[in-house]
Amino acid sequence: MSKTRRRPNITVRTPANSTDDKQPVPATQATASISATLPTSMMIPGLTGKDSDLLSQNENFRYLGNSKKVGHAVIKRRPDGQEMAVQYAIPPGGDAETPEFRPLQDIEAIERYGLHRYQAKTPGGTVMYAARFLDAEVGAEHPEAMRVALFSPRRDKEPFWGSDKTIPLWRTDLSPHHQREFEAELKEIPEQTKGGPDQVVEPGSVKYRDEHKTRNPDQNTVMGESARDAYEHFMDKMTEELTPEAREIFQRAVDAPLRNMFKSQYRPEWLHAYGYSLTPQKNNPQLNTNLGAAPKWANTEMMVLERIAKWFALNRPETLIKIKPFFTMLLDSELIKNLKFAVTLEEKGRFVRFLQELDPFKKYPLFRKATDLTQGTAVALGLLHDVTPVREQLVIDHTAHTAATAPVAAAVPVTAAVNTRAATRAQTTARRQRTTVGGATAATNAPVSQPVVTAASTGAAGIAAVPLPQSTLPSAAMQSVPQQRTEAQPPLAMPFPTHLVFQNSIVQTATTSSEYDYDEPWRGISLAVSHGTGVVIAHAGKKYVLTNAHCVENGSFVQVRLANSRKQFKARPICVSYQCDLALLEVNYPLFQQQAVPVELGEMVSLQESVKVMGFPMGGEEISVSDGIVSRIEVREYCMSGEDMLQVQVSAAINPGNSGGPVFSGNKVVGISFQGYDRQGLGFMIPMPVIDHFLGDALSGKPYQGFPVLPVEMQPLENRWQRESYGMQKNQTGVRVKRIDTLCDAHNKLKPDDILLTIDGLPIANDGRVNIPGVGNCIDLIHVTHMKHLGETVRLQVLRRQSPTEEPSILTLDVLMDSVPHSTEMVLAAEHDKVPTYFMVSGLVFQPLTRNYLESNGTDLEEHYQADAGCYLPDIPRKSPDDQFVVLTNVLDCSFTDGYGSLSNEIVKTVNGKEVHNFREFIEAIESNTGPSHTITTAGKDRIVIKRLSPEEEKRLLKKYHLHHDRSDDLRPPSAAELLASGNSNDSDDNDESPQGPIQEASGHVANQQPTVDNKAQPMAEDDDDNDSEATEAMEVDNDETQSSAHEDVPSITRAMLPGLRRYAGVIANMEQRYQKMDALEERYEKATGEVVPYASSDDDDYNADSEESESSDEEDQEQQQPVQSHRAAAGNSNHKHRLFHPKPQPVHEGGQPHHKRRIESSDDESVNQPAQKKPRTGDIRSYFGKRPPQSSAATQLDEPQIKRRRLG
Repeated sequence: MSKTRRRPNITVRTPANSTDDKQPVPATQATASISATLPTSMMIPGLTGKDSDLLSQNENFRYLGNSKKVGHAVIKRRPDGQEMAVQYAIPPGGDAETPEFRPLQDIEAIERYGLHRYQAKTPGGTVMYAARFLDAEVGAEHPEAMRVALFSPRRDKEPFWGSDKTIPLWRTDLSPHHQREFEAELKEIPEQTKGGPDQVVEPGSVKYRDEHKTRNPDQNTVMGESARDAYEHFMDKMTEELTPEAREIFQRAVDAPLRNMFKSQYRPEWLHAYGYSLTPQKNNPQLNTNLGAAPKWANTEMMVLERIAKWFALNRPETLIKIKPFFTMLLDSELIKNLKFAVTLEEKGRFVRFLQELDPFKKYPLFRKATDLTQGTAVALGLLHDVTPVREQLVIDHTAHTAATAPVAAAVPVTAAVNTRAATRAQTTARRQRTTVGGATAATNAPVSQPVVTAASTGAAGIAAVPLPQSTLPSAAMQSVPQQRTEAQPPLAMPFPTHLVFQNSIVQTATTSSEYDYDEPWRGISLAVSHGTGVVIAHAGKKYVLTNAHCVENGSFVQVRLANSRKQFKARPICVSYQCDLALLEVNYPLFQQQAVPVELGEMVSLQESVKVMGFPMGGEEISVSDGIVSRIEVREYCMSGEDMLQVQVSAAINPGNSGGPVFSGNKVVGISFQGYDRQGLGFMIPMPVIDHFLGDALSGKPYQGFPVLPVEMQPLENRWQRESYGMQKNQTGVRVKRIDTLCDAHNKLKPDDILLTIDGLPIANDGRVNIPGVGNCIDLIHVTHMKHLGETVRLQVLRRQSPTEEPSILTLDVLMDSVPHSTEMVLAAEHDKVPTYFMVSGLVFQPLTRNYLESNGTDLEEHYQADAGCYLPDIPRKSPDDQFVVLTNVLDCSFTDGYGSLSNEIVKTVNGKEVHNFREFIEAIESNTGPSHTITTAGKDRIVIKRLSPEEEKRLLKKYHLHHDRSDDLRPPSAAELLASGNSNDSDDNDESPQGPIQEASGHVANQQPTVDNKAQPMAEDDDDNDSEATEAMEVDNDETQSSAHEDVPSITRAMLPGLRRYAGVIANMEQRYQKMDALEERYEKATGEVVPYASSDDDDYNADSEESESSDEEDQEQQQPVQSHRAAAGNSNHKHRLFHPKPQPVHEGGQPHHKRRIESSDDESVNQPAQKKPRTGDIRSYFGKRPPQSSAATQLDEPQIKRRRLG
C-alpha cells in the first residue's frame, strides 16, 4: 500500500480591515509572520511582551536552554474523530534571550516507537517537533480534553522522544521462602499518601511569599535528612528485593551531581504537595505531611503548573485558582511512587484545568524548557477568554498508510470507523457525481462527498492512542473552515469486495516447523509448513501478534502477513504457553508497526451472545468471516496440552487454519479460536480470563510462569452416606482429598481425607464445581487456581477429623500456589522445541520417560496402574526434584542383543548394582563401569546382562545402523571445532531488515531483559537548539556496548568461514581427539601408580616436522569430506541448542523446586568462549550433565509444555 498525501485545510485569520477579510488565506501563501496588527478578538487580554520575557526566564537554571524558535498547537478532537490544531498569538518579548514564538503549518501526527507525536514547519521552512506536552481540559460539567503540543526545532535529526516504559520495582525471582515473606510484608504495609483535597490559592498570600522567600526551617531539617540520603537509605535497605532496573534508577539518582544541566535532573529533591508559594499564609507548607522525595525533573514538571498558577495569582487576582496534589508514597518511606497534580483556573464561569500524572522512576524522562510555561500560560488565558485562534488546521495523520486512491485530510479513529456498507454507499455517491471525458476522469460542478475512510484502510491506531475524548460539538471556528482544493483530486476508489474493517488487525501465520521422532530419536528432523491466524494487540506503544501456541510449535521460521496484503514479515515468538495454547509474537519491522492496527480486548462473554469468527480456515489466502453465538461455557480439555481449562463453545464454524484467529463481539475481541471437532460442527475459543492471565505474565517483563494448579487428586462426594461418614452437615458440600503430591506447599498443609468446603470464599459443590461471578456457574474449581499466579496463595476452608472418635473441625488454610501441571510428577509436561534425549549402550537405546514418548510407542506405559502409589505410572509424585523414569525404548538387532528383542518399554531400576533415580545417574552408572558387561534390572523384574563394548565395537555398531553418535546432542560436550563453527543470530537471515531482540526463555530466565518494549533501541538525535542529550548519550552508550560485544563473540564465525579458519578448526578437532586419548592414559597411569605422569621439560623434544606436515594434509582432506557444521538455534537465536556444559548439577530451592527450568546456553558462556579448554573426561558425566536438556529458542517461553493431541493450525 502506498501513502497518499494531501495538504490539510488551514485557515490563517487576517485583521478585519484586510482586503482578504472574508476569504481565508491558505497557509502556504502566508508570509513569515502574521500581520502585526491583530483584531481585538485574537489578542490575549492581559498578556504582554514583558510577561513573555518573565515566564521564559530559566528560573534557578531548572530548565534546559530555550530554543531560538518555538511554537505550540492545542490539539483537539472533532466529533468526526479528526484532530484539529489551534494556535494563539503570543506577544513577542523584548529580551534577547526570549525566543521567537513562530506560527506553524503542515502539522502532522507521527508515531515514534509507540508514542504519538507531532511535527510541523514554520512559514520559513524550519522543521519543528513536539515531544513535550501539557494535558488540559476545558469546561466544568462536560470537559473537553486537549493537549498543548510544544514545538522546538531540530537540525537534521529527530529529537529524543522519551519513553513511557514502566520500570518494575520488585523482584519476583527470590527463593520461595524469601518471596513469601517479602510479599507478606508488602501486604501488611498500608498505602501511604500525601495531599488530596483541593486548596484555593489566595493571591495575597502568593504575593507575600513571593516577597519573603526565606524558608525556616528548610526541607532537610523538617525531614531529618536530604532527599538524596532518603533515596540512598531506601536503596541500601531494599537492594536485595529491587530489580536490576530499579537499582539502576536509584543509583543514578544517588550519583547525580548538584551542578550539571542534564545529570542534575536525576538528583532527588523534596517536593511540596501544596506548593510553597501557593500555600495560604496562615498554613505552614514546611511539614512532613506535605513533603516527598522525587528527582529534580519531576519537581520541575510540577513547578511548571505551579508557576502558571502563580502568574495568574499575581497578575489576575480575579481568577479563582485551585490546586489538587496527590502523592502516593513508596511503601512506608518518604519517597514518592506516583504523583498526580491538577491546577484549575476559573474566570466568569469558564474553566481550564491542567492535569499531570508522573512516575518518578521513569527511565527516560523528558526535561522541560522555560518556554513551556510561557506558552501554557498564554493558552490558558486564551481559552478562559474564548480568544479567537490565529490559526486552525486539520492535523495530517501519518501514523499509518492510507488507501492509495483515497485522498483524505485525516483518518477516522477506530471508535468512529463506519462499516464497509456505509463506506460503499458514500463512495458510490461520490463516483456518480463525476463524469468521464476521453477516458480521463474529471470533476463536475456537483459537490463531491468527502470520502469515507475506515480504520482498517488508514490504520488509525496512532489516533486512538491519543488520550483525547471526542468533543460534543465542534467550535464555530472549526465549522466555518471551508474545504480548500488546491490541486486536481484523483477519483474516489470503490472498496474491494474483500475489504474488511479489521483487515489491518488480523494476520495469517506461516510456520516452518521441525518434527521430532521420539520412537527413533536418533533420526533427523522432518520439516513441515503450517498456516494459522493471529491478531494484532498493543502494549506500551508496541504492537504484537497473539496467536495459538500450536501455530508456532517447534517453529524454525515464522512469518506473518496482514489480511488482504501480500507483504510478509518475519516474526519471533517471545512467549509461548502450551498449557493454554497461546503465543505472543514480536514483529520488529517499522512498516508492520505502522500498518498494523491493534484490536481492543473485551470482557468475558455470556451465553447466546453473538460473535464473529475471523481467520484463514483450510489455509486459504483470503480472510474468512463466520457468525454464531456462544453455546457453552465450561472447563474442559485443551487438545494442545491435555489440561482442563476454561473454554467457550461457539456455533460459528472453526476449522483448521482458524487457529489463533480473533473472535469478535461487536468491535472487541472476546476470544481466540483454537480447536474443534471434525464433522461435528463444534468450535471452541479461549476466553478473555485466560487471555488476560497469559498476557499479564507475558508482557510483565518477568519470567513467564504459567497457570498454577493444586497438585491434589480429589473425589466427588455426591453420595449422602459418604458425606455423613466424614461428619459433614446437611448444608455442607465439598470434595474429598485423595492424594497430595510431595513437592508442593499443599503437602504440608492438607491431609488425605480432608474435605474442601470453599476455595477463596466460593462454596464447592459435591461434584467439585463452583459459581464464579463474571465467569459462570458450575465451573470446575481448577479455574480458581488458574487465575492465580505462582507465589500467590489460595484460601481453603477444610473440614478435618483429627481422629475417628472426634468431631470434625473447620480449618482455614492459605496454600501457596507453587506448582504448574505435572511439575510434581515423575513424568513432566510434554517437551516442545527440542530434539529427544537418548543414550545407546551396546545396541540398547534408553530415554528419560516423557509424555511425548507416551503418545507414541509408549502408550502401554501410560495405562500401567501403580497400586502402591494409587495412580497411573506417569502421575506418580516425585520424591525429589531430580527424579525421573529411565525407559528402554529400542533394541537394535545385533549379536549383542540376542534374546532381548521383546524387552522394549521397560522401566530401569538398577544399573550395575546401583539404583538409578534419573537419567544422569543412569549414564554415570554405565560410564563408570570398568567390568566386561553391564547388568540392568527393570521394574518388571527382568535382568539384562549385555557386553560392555570397546570403542571400536561401538563404532562398528553405529556404522551398521548409519548412526553418527551413541547419544543425543545435549549429552555431548561441544567440541572446539563445533564452537568455532557455531553461528549466532547475526548469521541468520532474520537480520536482513530488522534486528531481533532478546527472547524470554521458558526457563524463567530472560536472555537480556524485558522482551516487550524497550525504547532504548530507538535512534537518538542531538541538535543545537533542542539538546536533550543526557538521556540520549546514555542510550547510545548502551547500544554501542551491545554492538561491540556482538562483533567480538567467537561464535559469530559462520559456516561460510574462510579456508584458513576451516583448516584451523579441523586441526583443533584432531588435537582434541588426541588429548582425549591422552587423558584416559593419564588417568589409568595415575590410578596404577598414584603419581602424576612425568613429562619432559621441553615441548620441543617431540617435535616432528614431517609428522606435522602430514597431519596438515590429512586435515585438508578431512575438511573436504566433512564440512564444519553450524549449530544455530532455530529462529536465528545466538544461543546454542541442546548444549549442556556445566560444572555441576543445579542446586535446589528451599521449597524443593529445582533452580533450573531449561535455560538456553548463552554464547557469552565462559565454557563456550574458550574452545581451547581441555575436554572433560568421558567418565565424569557430571561435568556436563548438570540439568535437563534446554529448550530451543524458536518457540520459547515453554514453562509448561503440554501434550499435543489434536490441533487446528
